[in-house]
Amino acid sequence: MEIIVVHDFYLVQKKDDTECLGLSSIQKCIVAIRMLPNGVAIDYTHKYCRLNGSTALECLKRFVKFFLTCFESNYLRQPTLTNVKK
Repeated sequence: MEIIVVHDFYLVQKKDDTECLGLSSIQKCIVAIRMLPNGVAIDYTHKYCRLNGSTALECLKRFVKFFLTCFESNYLRQPTLTNVKK
C-alpha cells in the first residue's frame, strides 16, 4: 500500500475542512480492484465502499495508471516462446 500512496497523492487518506477523515487508501484501491475483474458497476460501489460514481471512476483511472507505471515492464509483457510451449 505504501508504494501506491507514494506514487499518487490522490489515493492518500486526507482530512476535510472539518478535520474529519475521508476515504482510506484501502477503500479507494478496493473499488478499483473490484471494478476491474468483476465488472462491478460504478453505482454499486456506493453500497460497499461509500464512494460516489465520480470518485470511484477517478480511483479506477489512477489505480490503473499507477499499476501500468510501476509494474508494466515486469508483469505486462508479451509471452516468450518458452512461456507458450509450457
